[in-house]
Parts: sequence; C-alpha cells; structure tokens
Amino acid sequence: MDLFICSTALQTVIAQRIIHEKKLINYEIFYFTHVESDKEKYYFHQLENKSRKSIFYLCRTRFPKYFLDIKRLFKAKKYNCIYLASVDNVYAHLVLTHCVFSKLITFDDGASNISKDSIYYISRRSKFTAIIYFLLGCRYSLEKVKRSSVEHFSIYPNRKNIIDNVSLISLFGEDNLARDMPVLNDECHVFLGSLLHVVANTNADYLSVKLEKYFKGLENFFYIQHPKDNSNYFNSFEKLPGNLIAEDLIVELGKKFKTVNVYGIGSAALFNLIGVEWVNIHTLVSPEVKSQFNDLSHSLVELGGNPFHIE
Repeated sequence: MDLFICSTALQTVIAQRIIHEKKLINYEIFYFTHVESDKEKYYFHQLENKSRKSIFYLCRTRFPKYFLDIKRLFKAKKYNCIYLASVDNVYAHLVLTHCVFSKLITFDDGASNISKDSIYYISRRSKFTAIIYFLLGCRYSLEKVKRSSVEHFSIYPNRKNIIDNVSLISLFGEDNLARDMPVLNDECHVFLGSLLHVVANTNADYLSVKLEKYFKGLENFFYIQHPKDNSNYFNSFEKLPGNLIAEDLIVELGKKFKTVNVYGIGSAALFNLIGVEWVNIHTLVSPEVKSQFNDLSHSLVELGGNPFHIE
C-alpha cells in the first residue's frame, strides 16, 4: 500500500499523473488543508476516486492538539511508499514520523520547487520551534525529508530541483489537451492575478492602474483572480469562475480558441503551461515589481515565454 500526502489542488493533479504513469492501484490519500472550499473538495474527490482509503483533514485544530490527531491517524501504519509535495510542512512531517514506510518519493508543489529563494530551499522553522516540535515527537524537518527522498517527480524540464534524482512528468495527459471539435475563435487573452501587495515593489494601487491600462481594449479578455486575493482590483475585467485551478481553466479555453495568450507576474501557472502548443506565455518584467518576481519572469523567458512591459 502507498500513501499520497497532498495539501493543494495542483498537488492532487500531479499526484493523479504519477498514479497514471506508474499504474498504481493500492494507495491511500491524506489531504490536509486550511480552507474548506468547493474547489478543494472537487480536486480531493478527483484524487480519492479510486483510492483504497482517503482522509480530508481540515486544519482547524489548535497547536499542539493536531500533533495528537496525526499520531492517532497514522501511528504504526505501514506503507511501501509515501509520495509527498509539501516537504516543509509540519503536518506532513508528523505523518512521516508516525508511519512505517520503505521509501519516500517527493513531487512538485509548483514554482517553489525551482525558485532558490523559496521555502523549499530556505527553512523558515526557527531553532526554538524545531526544539518544541522535537520534544512533542516530530522527527522530520525540511532537510531530513530532502535527504530521505529517493526520487522526485517534476513537471519542469531542465530545471534544478530540491534533490538531484529527478524524473519528469507531464502535468497534462494527451486527453486533457485534445481538441476534438473544430475551434471557432482565433484567440483570447487571460491575465493570471497575483497578490499585488506582495509582488509590487512600492505601490500596489499604482501597479494595478498600469496593468489595467495595458490590457484595456483587448478582445476576448478574461481574468483569473488569485485564490487568496480579497482585493477589489480589476473589477472591470471579466472574471472566470474560481472553482478550478488556473491550468484547468486555460485547458477549457483551449477548447474554444485556437490560441490562448496567458499573462502573469512570474506566476507558477505560467511555468506549468510552458510547452502547451496553443498557449503563448507572457510575463511581466518591470521595475514596479520586486526583484524575485522579475527573476522568475527571466526564468520563464529562458524557457520560451515572452516578456511584456508596462509604461
């Protein structure tokens, strides 16, 4: 029996691709999340559909009670292989602590896996917190997970990842990208939203005005709001529903338009869509955004994306 530990919708999509590629049959699912939304449940149900057992764990129990919850759920459970994406997360570390397993395989969580400034390369756990977790029984950390992983599945070709032994896997199966019916419309444009207060160098309001001006007048223009964005930016844009991840929304648009132009600010979804034949990637390069996001944009350009600039 294998175990997949997931905590985001994107992770469940990658997990399904691994299950398909490896032709796995005997596996269980542990999905933990801080958000109970229709989107979270939809992707959880997609993943659990053929599993032997599944757990949807809502992270609302306060510290340190959830240490006891995870121990109760997994103490002495035996698995052949555990698959994990959130290599820095204490919930995952607790599962690994209490299970008995033969090997650990990791897989991508998104662009954080290829960004050297991300939480997967720089531990955010303080020494004090690490000591408290150890005293409460947690025996895994970010570094121990990376040392223990024997293989890593990645959707990003030709990029260094958290370990050296990387196996490539496609985010999309051939069925996902198939366009059986004639596509009637030439092209559309999609802007992937970001948390502007995070990406803006100085002024999020100013950045939003510049972006609105840039996109003004484009036909067949759609906006995908960042799932954690509660701002009122871009209210004039036609917003796509938030019940699917951006990648799946783009695939749906690909059934209606010959070309989908996708714009963003170093977004992880832009990396995930690189290589899709009918998708053109456009990423913002500007002094109005912080250097780490310009660095991500430069990486996207190296992979075949197109830079765009705002005046």
